[in-house]
Amino acid sequence: MKRWQHNELESVACDFCGTHEVCAEYIRGDGMRVVECALCGLAYLNPRPLIDLIPQFYEQDYFTGAAAARGEGGLKLELDAASVLEGEKQAPRSIELINERFGGLQGKDVLEIGCATGDLLAKLAQQGARAKGLEISDFAAKIARSQGRHVTTGTIEEYVAGDPGVFDIVMAFEVIEHVISPTRFLDNVTKLLKPEGILLLSTPNYSCSHRFGREWFGFTCSFEHLYFFNVETLRRLAHRAGCTLRYWETTLWNGGPSKVRKGFLYNSLSRFSKLSYYVMEEDKAITEALRALWLRKLSHRPISHRPFGSGHTLSAVFLKDA
Repeated sequence: MKRWQHNELESVACDFCGTHEVCAEYIRGDGMRVVECALCGLAYLNPRPLIDLIPQFYEQDYFTGAAAARGEGGLKLELDAASVLEGEKQAPRSIELINERFGGLQGKDVLEIGCATGDLLAKLAQQGARAKGLEISDFAAKIARSQGRHVTTGTIEEYVAGDPGVFDIVMAFEVIEHVISPTRFLDNVTKLLKPEGILLLSTPNYSCSHRFGREWFGFTCSFEHLYFFNVETLRRLAHRAGCTLRYWETTLWNGGPSKVRKGFLYNSLSRFSKLSYYVMEEDKAITEALRALWLRKLSHRPISHRPFGSGHTLSAVFLKDA
């Protein structure tokens, strides 16, 4: 893994409130220091690589899977998008979420920030959306365009400056933890949304670090991450940018070390937590909860997400204020 030299690093203040006061800190698997702001709770890498050096994270190895194989984080791209679409009939969770709770995608103008090779864009188009993508990596964007996707290469600042119009929905999955300034990022996203437009994003759930410390999955890989969020810090940042949190959920997997995820005790607690969701969140009788759980187990997808949960990946939906 990359070991940064002292002259390649810079100290930074909290991006939300500007303070240098911290109340907690962790040392990641790559030896870098993560601090938690004492005033607002935002967690961030400090010191972090100089801005001019950060693009080194996103060279070709990041997208081909070579960096991930070295344990440094990154993506493994499917270069044959057609085979992916044929082989995966189940809609991604992002599409399910919009269809289930926010009016569907038919006829909507949708932008995906950080679209990589555009696999999700193809599925959004199948749902009737007018889908466009923004991708900082020219390597990934060229693959997307070669497959007929409408993808622009560049940063969100460049995209906003180019007057791209406004969107009904903006999606940004596993993006906000990478950006230099999440407050500026959300300000720019808000400019791209129509009034009452939807922002759907996901990010590793920093709340898990309070249980697992440096053994949390978010600290043992993906060493390009600069920021770490829980639902409250996301809510504050989005509110300042003019968006209101309307819904959030997490995966059931908690991001802990593998030894925590195995065995009878974990499996029993997992089953109990699924039942608890139906009883507490839906406010139904035990019999109805058991019936719902049984029907869900018979469906095409097992229960993998829980509203208002405490799992590793946090997904949140915001509405731009009118």
